Amino acid sequence: EAAGIRRIQDLRDQARVAEGEASTIILADELKADLVLIDEKAARQAAKAMGLKVAGTMRVLEFAFEHKLIADLRATYAMLKAGPARISPELLNASLARFGLPRLS
Repeated sequence: EAAGIRRIQDLRDQARVAEGEASTIILADELKADLVLIDEKAARQAAKAMGLKVAGTMRVLEFAFEHKLIADLRATYAMLKAGPARISPELLNASLARFGLPRLS
């Protein structure tokens, strides 16, 4: 347990990520997780540097849309954009374009 806490602190210091993201990355590494869900850029880079496969909110929503779990990806992105999430409109529009959907305004 002390070793895990030390790893979290080291990752926070080295990669300049918050404690929650560092904890997520270390746990995923210890569990040999297939995938770690992280949105914050520095944390994503740190996880990838450790050899972890990373996905964020947009990829989860794309997957849900592909598997018919979300009926309207564009409306979902519009709600995401209107809320407190900080996802680039360019990224949202690029995702919509991959599915042949109209851009967000």
